[in-house]
Amino acid sequence: MYEETTSQPYTQFSDTHDKENLINEVLNNEDIFTIMEHDLRGEVYNSETSKWEQKGKQWMNDEGSKAIVSICRSYANRVVQLSNFNDKEIKKNCLSLNLKLIQYIKVKHKSFDIDKYDISIIIEKIMIICFSAMKSSLDEGMRETLFRGVTERRVVMTQDQENQGFLGKMFK
Repeated sequence: MYEETTSQPYTQFSDTHDKENLINEVLNNEDIFTIMEHDLRGEVYNSETSKWEQKGKQWMNDEGSKAIVSICRSYANRVVQLSNFNDKEIKKNCLSLNLKLIQYIKVKHKSFDIDKYDISIIIEKIMIICFSAMKSSLDEGMRETLFRGVTERRVVMTQDQENQGFLGKMFK
């Protein structure tokens, strides 16, 4: 018995169009930004009415949520996800974003209707999403997964091993 490892492109899709659709879906951040924007306004999506409704805490007004999401788009996008960052670069970018958000919200919190006691929670909510997007670029993680294929591992048995049966293999 021996192990055989091969690297091959994704084969579970019927054609190139299906692969492209999957890649576009995985890299599409618009849903994340839409949810983030509404979440910052305290809105949740009601699938029955197909509308966003005020349900939770309103962390900021419409102007603020749009401005914050605009900043986040620079840190969580396709280009970032397909980059090749190392841990040090990811930490540097996260620290940079964190400091920019703190400074920006500190200056704009009144015009965005942000309670100063909520600032740390708001920043944490945003940083989790942006960090995750950046982390997917660690050592070409997303690029490797989407474009270079998957590794397949198979155990191959010789004819003699097949003839021995289960117990024959155990007590060999």
